[in-house]
Amino acid sequence: MESAKLTDEQWIEHAYLKAAKGTHTGLIGVSGIVAGVALAAVTGTGFAFLPPAIIGIHTAWRRNKEMSESQTAIQQYGCVAHELEGHSLGEYCEQYGDETAIAQLIWAEKKGLRLSPDAEALLNLWRQRQEKPKPQRKESLNKLLEPATLTPSAFTNQAVGSESEERSIDLPANDEPDDSDEQRSMEPDLSNPDPRARMVDLLTVLGRDGFPLGSLIHHPFVWFYGASQSGKTTAALMLAIARLALDHQVGYFSTDDDYPKRIAWSEVASNFRAYSQGVDRMTRAIESASKHSLKHQSVIFDEMLAAASQYEIDLQKLLTAVLMKGPKSGIGFIGISQNDTSGAHGLKGMDATWRSGRVGIFAVHTEDEMGERSPTGKYLIDRNGREDRWELPSWILTETNEYGHPDPVVWMLTRFPELTSSNGSRQTPDRDGQNPDKTGTSAGQNPDNPHGLVDKPVLGLIQELGQNWAGLSERSFLGLFLTLSKGMGRTRFIEQHMGVTSGRKRQEISKYIDSLLAKFQVEETR
Repeated sequence: MESAKLTDEQWIEHAYLKAAKGTHTGLIGVSGIVAGVALAAVTGTGFAFLPPAIIGIHTAWRRNKEMSESQTAIQQYGCVAHELEGHSLGEYCEQYGDETAIAQLIWAEKKGLRLSPDAEALLNLWRQRQEKPKPQRKESLNKLLEPATLTPSAFTNQAVGSESEERSIDLPANDEPDDSDEQRSMEPDLSNPDPRARMVDLLTVLGRDGFPLGSLIHHPFVWFYGASQSGKTTAALMLAIARLALDHQVGYFSTDDDYPKRIAWSEVASNFRAYSQGVDRMTRAIESASKHSLKHQSVIFDEMLAAASQYEIDLQKLLTAVLMKGPKSGIGFIGISQNDTSGAHGLKGMDATWRSGRVGIFAVHTEDEMGERSPTGKYLIDRNGREDRWELPSWILTETNEYGHPDPVVWMLTRFPELTSSNGSRQTPDRDGQNPDKTGTSAGQNPDNPHGLVDKPVLGLIQELGQNWAGLSERSFLGLFLTLSKGMGRTRFIEQHMGVTSGRKRQEISKYIDSLLAKFQVEETR
């Protein structure tokens, strides 16, 4: 068949059907029974029927089991290379790269799946080439290809661009090995009292030691994905903490109450309804944002696959807004999911835009003999078709969480106590040198509103969007208000889009906006 330039779904369908056609379990079982009957007739012994029949039935059962396991790998994990042969395998390698196909074959072999003859030959050829001497640094990167640390979605066509290009794991010419392992194992000096400067020091050393998290600080769309217990959320939280230290407002959206409560989020959604409202609100904010108006606004949307499938939340408009207008608006969008396909999250026909617009970060996990997953601290990065490998340095794995597991998030919060929450509040040091008092109230905050949330009386005046805006920090409220009302005028926006028709109430909201403008020293663009 002509399989060049097939879509992800078409490759999966092709491999799935091939697995089914290649296993004629019914014929195998019947042939065993027929052979048994023939042998019994020749020998005149009834028991002679049993061995061939049993062998035939067992073979049929085994082939059926192989087919089922192969089809499961194809459908659930997108692992297709092990079923391809001849022209199809060649076209797949040309379209997605040899590295993608090899990684699938290694994983399939580890899982005990049957490889086609051509697939087995390709894997053997690759292993022969791997026996050639390599530079020391490249060998350490190739450890990521060992079967013990692979999951199929790490290297499937979901993790590469849609254009045909040669894949390589060569390091850039200027990425030379450090002078000593001892230097890479040294914990950074984080004695600077200013959390911003302290975070810059941390990001600098992380980049030196093979985990350049700082390169993601200003990227508008970062997508963390992988299996559960793979470390994808850990890496996303590390990025969020870094942005918090650099004066970003970061909100966290989850469909349930299982979210990291120790971090001082600017806002939190912890149920299905709030999540859905957050999707709608952020979509409007990004679509109507002027250039760089959301530069210091970041959001994490967790469980995006579950939100799209289980809860049927429409993510199409939000993700389209992030892809099309995210760079202009300055938003820092972080998505967490189990896979990296645009179609699974409501986007159709936008795969190329998806690949080029987001930075995909796959968390590599391992499984023990009992099938229990553990993070490896290794990540595969896809930035507009360019692939890289990151690994957490050992010094950031010296703190443990409540389960006794090494946790970089705990490590960071221990060294950045300013970013931890106290009853949901963020204690932010005053930049003029005044520190928060013991109640967590910073200089300039209303003592009756220590957490910096939008005043409830003001929310009571907002009829249409009151629940959507509840729980926002004052800074986030002001930023969204200015973004959404830009070009419309304050009074018209309050009346038409906030549902406030009373002149007195409009004046109260307008007065509150003026107080926030003065508090945060922000100018309103009419």
